[in-house]
Amino acid sequence: MEYSLNCLSRLFSAGALLLAADCSAALQSQPLDLSQLPHAAQPNVTVDPHSGKFVLSWQARLRGGCAALQVAEMDLDGKMGAISEVARGCDWFVNWADFPSLVVADNGDWLTHWLRKTAKATYAYEIVLSRSTDRGQSWSDPMLAHLDGTPTEHGFVSMAPAGDDQVLLLWLDGRRGAEHGGSAGDHHHHEAMSLRSALVNRQGELSQRTEIDARVCSCCGTDLLRKVDGKHVAVFRDRSKEEIRDIGLIERNGKDGWRDARVLHADAWKIAGCPVNGPGLAAAGERVLAVWPTMAESDQLRVRARILGAEPAFVELEAGAGALGRVDAVRFAAGWLLSWIGSTENGQAALRVALLSDELAILERLDVATMAPSRNIGMPRMAAHGDQAVLLWTDTIANLKDDRGRAQTRVVGVRITAE
Repeated sequence: MEYSLNCLSRLFSAGALLLAADCSAALQSQPLDLSQLPHAAQPNVTVDPHSGKFVLSWQARLRGGCAALQVAEMDLDGKMGAISEVARGCDWFVNWADFPSLVVADNGDWLTHWLRKTAKATYAYEIVLSRSTDRGQSWSDPMLAHLDGTPTEHGFVSMAPAGDDQVLLLWLDGRRGAEHGGSAGDHHHHEAMSLRSALVNRQGELSQRTEIDARVCSCCGTDLLRKVDGKHVAVFRDRSKEEIRDIGLIERNGKDGWRDARVLHADAWKIAGCPVNGPGLAAAGERVLAVWPTMAESDQLRVRARILGAEPAFVELEAGAGALGRVDAVRFAAGWLLSWIGSTENGQAALRVALLSDELAILERLDVATMAPSRNIGMPRMAAHGDQAVLLWTDTIANLKDDRGRAQTRVVGVRITAE
C-alpha cells in the first residue's frame, strides 16, 4: 500500500475542470496506528455524540473460519482505547460487502449487529443484534432484528437513532423468495428482495415492522440517517421489472411512517445482476447530501452526488472504466467530505476523498491510498466530528495466508483533518 499526500485540488466551474494554482492542501491525511487489530477486516466507524469520540467496529478472523465482532473507542487524536468483544461464532456469514455496523442511541446505548448462518445455502443468514448500556464494557444477549424465521438472506443493515433507547433498523430481506416457493438463500441474485424496517428498544422488542419496498436490488448496501427535524431518510438500490436499478429514496416520520418514495436521480441503469454498489448519505441540519455510483451511460463507472431538493441535479466526482465506487459521505467542517474507490492510469485502485462546498463545488481531492483492485478492500467507511474524520478499510497482507489458505487481512485507516 502506498500513501499519498499529493495536492490534487480541483475546482469545477460551468462544467469545466480547472486546476487550482495554489497547491497548499487544506486536507491533511495521516495513517492511523491500528496495530492492535491484526487479522481483522470489515471495519466500520461512527461518532458517539455523548463522548465526542469515534467508535470503531470490525470482525477479527479466528482459526477454523470463526470470527469475533470487536469494538473500541478512538479519540480525536487517533488514540485507541480498550478493545471490547461483542460476540464470536463459527456459524457467521462474513462477507466483504455485507458487514456489521454500530449506532449510538439517543440515551447513549450502543447497538451493533452481525450476520449468522441459518442453513447450508450460501446466502441463508439472519441479522443478530446486541446492545451495550455502558459504552462497550458489557453486551446484552443476542436478539434478532426480524421474526420471519425463513432460511433466506437478511442483511445490508443500516441503523439510526429514533428517540430515547429506540433505534430504527433498515435491511434487505429475502423472505418473499421462500413465500413464493423459491430459495433466496441459494439464488439471491434472481429472487426479489424486499426492503424492510423496524424499531427496536433496549429490551429487544421489535415494533412498527414494515415492508417498505417489495422489489429491490439484492446485494447493494443501504444508508439511513435522521435529520434535525426528527424525520428519517433512507436510500437503497431499487429494482424495476425491467431491471432498471437506480437509487430509491424514501422518508419517514414517526407519525405517518414511510412515505414520499421516489428515484434519487433517473440514471436508467439497466443491469441483469446486482452491482454490489450502494449509495451513501450525509446531513447538515435540514440539508441532506446523497452520493451514489452508476454505469448507466457507458462502460465507465460514475460517482455522483447531489443535495436533495436542490440544484444542480448532481456533480460528478469521477468517471472511469476501472473505478470501483463503494462510496461514503459525511458532514465535514463547513462542507461535505466524500470517499470512493477510483482508478489510476496504471490500473491501481485509488481510495479518494473530496471536499465539497455547501454548493457542491469540489474544493479539493486527495488520494489517501493506492492498492491492487479487489474485493478484499471491502467497503471503506468514514465518520467525522467537526473538522476531524476517520476513514477505514481492509488491506491484504502480502504473501500471508490464514489457517484456511485465505489471504490474511488487517484493518488500516487514516485520520483526515482540515487546515
